[in-house]
Amino acid sequence: MPLLETLAPRSLPTYAVLAAVVASATVPTRPTQVVRASGVVARLTVGGRPASGSNPPPMELRSMVIDCRITALRGSGPREFYVDFGFLRSDPRIRNPRTLNHVRLEIPDVRSDGVVRTFYLEATLGDLGDPQSRTMHVVNTRSVDGRFYGSGSVTVRRSGDTGRFLINAQTHEGVTLTGTIDCANIEER
Repeated sequence: MPLLETLAPRSLPTYAVLAAVVASATVPTRPTQVVRASGVVARLTVGGRPASGSNPPPMELRSMVIDCRITALRGSGPREFYVDFGFLRSDPRIRNPRTLNHVRLEIPDVRSDGVVRTFYLEATLGDLGDPQSRTMHVVNTRSVDGRFYGSGSVTVRRSGDTGRFLINAQTHEGVTLTGTIDCANIEER
C-alpha cells in the first residue's frame, strides 16, 4: 500500500509531523570554505669554509603554522619579504648544537621573481637563547654603517600564493649557506 494511502485516514497533524521529520533531516548547505595551506620549510646546508672541501648534509627545519609575509612599507614603495621561525624554547631539540633551530630571512624589496642581492639571512644551530651553546650564521648584504657582513644571492620564485627562495650565501667569516626556503602561503599586506 502506498505511503499516502496509509496516511490518508489520519488527520492533518500527521502530515505536519511527517513534514517536520523530513525538514529536520535536511542538512543546510553552507558556502564552500577555502582553506589555504600554511607552513614553511627551510632546507639549508651549512658548510665549512670554502677551502675545507667537505659537503655536510642539508638540515631541515619546518613549521606548519607560520606563514611567510610580504608587506608594502609605504604605499606603492618597496615590498618587504619576511619569515622568521624556529623551535620553541620548550622543545628538547634546541639543545642539540648541530641541529638547525632557527631561520630568518628578510628581503627589503621583493618586486617579482628573480635574483636578489640585498637581504638578511640568519641560521642558528643550537639554543637561540643560550650564547654558549648556539652558533649563529648571519649574512647581511644590506649596508650597516657602510659595511656589509657576507655576500650572496637569493633567487625568488613565486607561483600564486606560494614561493621558493633559493639561497646561495657566505658569511663574513667564510661559512657557506646554501639551500631553499619553501613557503606554502605568502600573506600579502
